[in-house]
Amino acid sequence: MNFMTVDKYYTDLIRRNLNNVPAFNELKNTLTQFQSLDFFIAGGAIRNLISNTTEQMKDVDLFVNTLSQKSNQFERLQNLLSKKGTLEFGQYGSPRWFPNQMTSFYYDIVPFHKFDVGFGNPTSIDETLLQFDFTANAVGFNIYTNVLHNPIRGLEDSENNILKAVRLDFPDEIISAQVPVPRLSVLWFRFMHYASKLDYVIEEETLLWIIQNSYRIKDLYLFEKYFFKPDIKEGLVSKL
Repeated sequence: MNFMTVDKYYTDLIRRNLNNVPAFNELKNTLTQFQSLDFFIAGGAIRNLISNTTEQMKDVDLFVNTLSQKSNQFERLQNLLSKKGTLEFGQYGSPRWFPNQMTSFYYDIVPFHKFDVGFGNPTSIDETLLQFDFTANAVGFNIYTNVLHNPIRGLEDSENNILKAVRLDFPDEIISAQVPVPRLSVLWFRFMHYASKLDYVIEEETLLWIIQNSYRIKDLYLFEKYFFKPDIKEGLVSKL
């Protein structure tokens, strides 16, 4: 299949499987009140949608094209969602919405003006995806226009079970005063965890970077405290 045929196949698959995502249709109906904003599902949820494993989903990352001048709309959206469930905030300060009566499933709603991984705020979904960790995550889907954003062919890497870094030039700095974990250590643990969890083969340049940064295992305590306990296979550790 050529790229256009592949994208149409995945677009149709995502559209169909979105109906199985908890509270998605309720959320989509709510978002129709914000017609000047675009909403994009991205990251791990896309992998679940294209592999027909929505029952395994624990969360969905929903990106919103809000710039600073649109922040009032985003505040109104937060207020509205707080009446339809529980609204908390994640590690990076973005809203985390638990739909009514749900405690183990949530949506992380990430506005462009709050997404900053060391390169400044993106102004488009493609710019956002090009600041993701690995290519299989760097896929977005506009929930209203049904346009698929696959700028570095992450769908193909996902299909071929390849873990490949989007980029390796992230600044070596702590994330924030509230989350005092080195940004590159977070990247290292995420590579190790998802390669193990998804049983992906690590691309050569990415694997070399992982080996060169193996000393970051020293930040395991911090990573577990602020994020999650990584699942790392012994076979992967033996390569370090």
